[in-house]
Amino acid sequence: MVAGKPRPFGMELWLSEIERTSMYVDPTLSFVLYENLNRNYSNLVRYNTYGIGCAGRFCTNAMDQFNIFCLTNKPPLREYETIYYTGAGPCPTGDCQPDHLLSCDQQTGLCIKKQS
Repeated sequence: MVAGKPRPFGMELWLSEIERTSMYVDPTLSFVLYENLNRNYSNLVRYNTYGIGCAGRFCTNAMDQFNIFCLTNKPPLREYETIYYTGAGPCPTGDCQPDHLLSCDQQTGLCIKKQS
């Protein structure tokens, strides 16, 4: 606990990586590349990730220790792969792959799982 605030854990901790370590975004590109920074954050906000599963366990012999493990439906990003596309418009045409499973949400600009 820091200054009366509980320590974040799990997805909250991984998403907060961006608050501790900034990432360079090339203003001449229409996408953001993964450059080995904020690995957990980058994999969670990746433009074509639409599934996540987590498991957690409290350790019985350690005070306040909790282990959590999460997987997405995509393999971990490799250096210089696209995290997401920039701009005010929707997903770039053809980038929500595989297109038989994903479509572009015109309101958010994110790739989403198609409704059955």
